[in-house]
Amino acid sequence: MTIEISAEDAQMLESLVASGRYESIASCVHAALSGLAGRYDEAAAAHIDEGLGQLDRGEGRSLDEVLLTLDRRKAAWRQNNAAS
Repeated sequence: MTIEISAEDAQMLESLVASGRYESIASCVHAALSGLAGRYDEAAAAHIDEGLGQLDRGEGRSLDEVLLTLDRRKAAWRQNNAAS
């Protein structure tokens, strides 16, 4: 795979490798992507915990309410994005 990055990002990668912190640019990019994926996992876990807390407090909605909301959102989206 080939990607294009800015000169600033290339310099940062080269500096990190030159410092000895990473053995290659590929390992540096891998570490960055792994860290990014971990943050998304943490954010998802926080949202799940929040939702479970809402359910524990009786703040959940029935399936019919959820489906009605989704149908309304879909109809609004279609109306706003209809080809003219």
